[in-house]
Amino acid sequence: MSNKKSFIMFLIAAILFITSSTAKMADIHSDNEADSKIIKVSVILDTPSSSFASPEKIYKTVDSSLSKIFQNNSKYDIQSLGDTDAYVQLYREDKNRAATVDNGIITSSGERDLSLTREDLPELCSHFESDYMIYIRVANSTPTLTGSVFSAGQKVNVTLDFRIWSVAKNDFVYLKRYVTTGSSSSFYIGMGSSVRAINKALKKGLSEIEKDAANILAVMP
Repeated sequence: MSNKKSFIMFLIAAILFITSSTAKMADIHSDNEADSKIIKVSVILDTPSSSFASPEKIYKTVDSSLSKIFQNNSKYDIQSLGDTDAYVQLYREDKNRAATVDNGIITSSGERDLSLTREDLPELCSHFESDYMIYIRVANSTPTLTGSVFSAGQKVNVTLDFRIWSVAKNDFVYLKRYVTTGSSSSFYIGMGSSVRAINKALKKGLSEIEKDAANILAVMP
C-alpha cells in the first residue's frame, strides 16, 4: 500500500515538474519573440520655411540626434525623413493644409499648416505601417541684431517640439518642448549667420532630448 502511495506521489511530482518546465520554456520563448520583434518608427520633421533657416542643415542635425538616441539599435527600424516627406506633403494637400502661391514674378512660395492633430497621426502611421511616429517641429523667431565695438551678429530663438505617438495606445507617450537661443557673430566684417544661430539653438534643444534617451526607449518597448 505504501509502495502504491509513493508511486502516486512520484507521478504527481513528475507532472508538476513537467508542467512547470513547460511554462518556463513558453515564457522564455515569448520573451525571445518580444525581444526579436522589429519596431517600426516613422519620423516627420517640419522645418522653418523662412529665408533665415537652412532646412538641409536642420535635417542633418536631427538625423544625427536620432542616431544618438537609438544608437543603431537593431530593434528599431527608423524610416528615413526622406521617405516620409513626400507623402506628408500630399496628405496636407488632400486636407487643404498646403498650397503653392504663384507671386507672378520669378518664383513661387509654399505655404503650410504645420499642425498635425490626434486624428492625423493614426492615419499617417497606418500608411507607413509604423508602430510609433516621432513628430519633430522646428520654428524660429526673426533674428535680432547684436553688436559690440569689434563684432556684429545675430541672435534667434528656436522652439523645438518633440513628440512620440504610439499606435497601440492611440496617444502620445512622450512630449517635450524646448525654447532655446542661438547666436552667431562676426568680427570686424559681416553680420554673423542666422542659419548658424538657428542650428546652434536647435542643437541645444536636441541635446536635452538626447539626455532623455533611456526614457524614450522605455516608452517604446
